Amino acid sequence: MSEVPDCLSGRSCLQSRLDFVRRSAAPIDRAREEEQIASLTRQLQEARQQADEFSTELSDLNRRAAEMRDARAALEVQRAEAQARQTFVHENCQSELGQALEDLARELALPDDFDFESSHARVEELRTRLDSFGAVNMMALE
Repeated sequence: MSEVPDCLSGRSCLQSRLDFVRRSAAPIDRAREEEQIASLTRQLQEARQQADEFSTELSDLNRRAAEMRDARAALEVQRAEAQARQTFVHENCQSELGQALEDLARELALPDDFDFESSHARVEELRTRLDSFGAVNMMALE
């Protein structure tokens, strides 16, 4: 680095010193600016990476929310179907057996080894056999 110029006259001395300061400060300022640019570039890259991660996470959350909404809708459909089946069974019990479902449930105790599937199959078999008899003359039964 060069020395500060000695001056004898005012204006040219001031100009020389000013030039000297500019030459001396220029490399320092450029180095500092380059360092700041590098630092800000790193920060920008980190911010972009974080934004990408947030975007990916948001997409995953939106996908999961859509899945949950679909699952909820499916459960609501199942609930409505179950209520319709319950209403059907209640009305069928009343019309075919002449008893309310609640009364029948109180009177009938199922054994521990009751097999619903085989009992249901047996009921369907008997129902099919009854249907195959055709119309029955009720007067003939008397």
